[in-house]
Amino acid sequence: MQPIKERIMDHLNTLSCEIGCRPVGTEANHSASVYIENVFRKSGLDIEIQEFDVPVWQLDEAFIEFNGERLEAKANSFSQACEVSGDIIPFCTLEELAASPDLEGKIVFL
Repeated sequence: MQPIKERIMDHLNTLSCEIGCRPVGTEANHSASVYIENVFRKSGLDIEIQEFDVPVWQLDEAFIEFNGERLEAKANSFSQACEVSGDIIPFCTLEELAASPDLEGKIVFL
């Protein structure tokens, strides 16, 4: 039997490299849960599966248009589609952002 450190690294490699990114509701997420279930079963643990529906999120596109120029943007999982306009307020640190008292109606860049 492999030492525990090697077994853990094998599991991490399977989950992070072989299965990869696994947003909720995706086939990769399902593969990861089946993998973990099988590892637990092989370890002799009793498994209880609690099934529930989850939305499948897919990014169609994300961009910011500024002065007629389209800029690259990244969306958080499950971000709702939106079209907004407002004053742009740039921040360099989370501390600056936290210290800003009034951001209502503003577009914040960190």
